[in-house]
Amino acid sequence: NIDVGTGSEIYVINIDGSSRFRVTSDLVWDQVPVWSPDGSVIMYAANDGEGNIDLYQISPEGSNRYRLTQNPAEDGGFRLGHTYLPQPVGLTGLAPEKQLTFSINLPDGSSAVSNGVLFATNSFNCEDCLKTGIYFATYDGANSQELPISGFYPAWSPTFTKIAYVVNGELWIANADSSSPTQITHAFYNLGSLDWSTDGKKILANCQPYGQHDTCLIDIETGAIQN
Repeated sequence: NIDVGTGSEIYVINIDGSSRFRVTSDLVWDQVPVWSPDGSVIMYAANDGEGNIDLYQISPEGSNRYRLTQNPAEDGGFRLGHTYLPQPVGLTGLAPEKQLTFSINLPDGSSAVSNGVLFATNSFNCEDCLKTGIYFATYDGANSQELPISGFYPAWSPTFTKIAYVVNGELWIANADSSSPTQITHAFYNLGSLDWSTDGKKILANCQPYGQHDTCLIDIETGAIQN
């Protein structure tokens, strides 16, 4: 692809540099052209300038342009890449995508804990460090104990009656006494760095839904994530 005044366009050219032909002509950034295995079409990604990247297919003559994806995110392109399978894969039949049927029941409230802090440790390659886990310590440092829950990024709820934390990239919530640990999300967003809203109904988190670091808002009653 070659940059032009209003974006970048896809060209085809002979190996000896002759007969250059412009395949695309539009106002978006066309990128990463890939030949199909039989050479009959070209797949490429296009950025509309607002962060939405979709995949398109077009003939080498510039005809029959067809939009392959309509996901409001990044589909292929410079960062994620895209390619054809070397040969077709036969399907034995169509099957509906599995729907998540779980429901979330938050743990019942417990007595507030307001005289200490939470912190997580990772003892990887450190024999003298605290064992990997979540710990509670009083403000004066006189008392430190490992909690019976494990994970990272622990955070008190605004009322100090619940603990939010991350296990394998998913949000979990337990009572302040570590009872009733409950998984809240099942979205594979690689969550981290949690912070509760003042009303205790949502949690702000670092997330990586598309590989890069983003900010996500999580509804703890439904597990829904807004990027």
